[in-house]
Amino acid sequence: MKIFDRNINFFNLFFYFLIFFRSLKYIHPHKFLYYYLSRKSPKKILLKQQKYLIHFSQHPHDFITFVVIFLKREYGEISDNYTILDIGANIGLFSIYAYINNKKNNIIAFEPSLDAYKILKQNINLNNLSQSIKIYNGAISSKKDSKIKFPKKSSPYNTLKNSYSEETAIINNYNINYFLNQNKNIFLKLDCEGSELDIIRSIEPNNFKNIKIIRMETHSKKIANEIIKLLKENSFIVEKNKNSIIWSKKI
Repeated sequence: MKIFDRNINFFNLFFYFLIFFRSLKYIHPHKFLYYYLSRKSPKKILLKQQKYLIHFSQHPHDFITFVVIFLKREYGEISDNYTILDIGANIGLFSIYAYINNKKNNIIAFEPSLDAYKILKQNINLNNLSQSIKIYNGAISSKKDSKIKFPKKSSPYNTLKNSYSEETAIINNYNINYFLNQNKNIFLKLDCEGSELDIIRSIEPNNFKNIKIIRMETHSKKIANEIIKLLKENSFIVEKNKNSIIWSKKI
């Protein structure tokens, strides 16, 4: 059976029912069904929970990111008293999810795309979250340059690798070790479209001690295996390695 351009079969029907019922907590069901099945993003949605207003970019897959974070819960539940480093924040969906999940966390979000950062800033300011979520228009990467080129247009799939083939902007480039050294009890979230391994490799050994939880998206089995090897070498255990998602915690 096909609905819009999505194939619906027996094996994924349960999944659709699950995220549909989870959606009732956040968004009116008819809106969820339309935007999810048609692979379109609204201009904005008002979350039923505490009336948070989220603006989306023009990218049609922003709403899919919302589903992944809020409904599939691929980054899990967030307990309190962490400093959360949201690397690859895009329009701020994970940062807002983490705040809603537990308001005792301190969140630092990094987004290199200029257009996505503008929406991220709008979402943080409109919901009065600037005291809890600090935002940076910049990249976390292994590059040593203080300024780098990055695609300007908002997209969940932006990467340093396509920074020379699209319209770009010059943005700040930050070293992750500065933020790891300045904070304790860190929850590290990574969604960097292929830069995850380089970022993990660039972490200085003495800074791994401040990281308690790492959750990330990866983009190949080979890269995932290399990341897991590095994490185990630095006293982490892997709790989950499935569907390109890795959950790991400090022993």
